[in-house]
Amino acid sequence: MTAATPTPEELAVKLTDVNEIAMFYDPSDAVGLALDAATMIRTQVRQIEALRAEIERLTKERDSFETKYLSEEGRAGDAEGDVFALREDCSAALARATTAEAALAASLERERGMREALTGLADVMEGDCGVEPCIGSMAPAEHYLGLARAALQPQETADER
Repeated sequence: MTAATPTPEELAVKLTDVNEIAMFYDPSDAVGLALDAATMIRTQVRQIEALRAEIERLTKERDSFETKYLSEEGRAGDAEGDVFALREDCSAALARATTAEAALAASLERERGMREALTGLADVMEGDCGVEPCIGSMAPAEHYLGLARAALQPQETADER
């Protein structure tokens, strides 16, 4: 009675059991099938080695990507710190500009007051300068000198600080 002939794959599974091989084949067929099974096993070993090499390559590629990711993440953190520092610098510059703008406005106001005072004094002095007219022009001159003092007072206070 002849049993069904197993495929090389089935034989590879049963290759360790010599009794099984002898039971299904006569010796000449068993040698051929054993060679086929050995060839199939060598092919599978090569495939396994190729898969191991592919796994190793993919592992290295993954490690490379992780390194690049961490590097980029570090650079992003540095850039975020730089942006924060720039924001702080801009805030400080804005505060200095606001202070300078206020100082300029105060200076322009003092200049306007001095201009008004000096223009008034010049107008008084251009009038008659006989004894009587000069005495009459002292009251307006005192007024304009008071304006000049008022304009200079904030600057003197700032200078004392």
